[in-house]
Amino acid sequence: MNVDDMYVECLVPESYQGRCLVILGAGHEIELVLPTLKDAQSLSNFALNPEVGGFSTARIECTDRAVTLTNSYEWLFDIGITG
Repeated sequence: MNVDDMYVECLVPESYQGRCLVILGAGHEIELVLPTLKDAQSLSNFALNPEVGGFSTARIECTDRAVTLTNSYEWLFDIGITG
């Protein structure tokens, strides 16, 4: 995977105070909902790290869906990564 092909697309304003949907990957996608933008950004960074997640893309959006992970570390330590 070429580092130049990896990116996070964040459609959430920095001032947003709410849940965020993170969509990982292209093609086969995993969708996760985190309680804050900070957690969503952290998860995206972990996911795009070739040594950790190995995903090439992540998209962050505002959402009203129920939280699926309480923080990015749950995903990092493979707790509840069902997407």
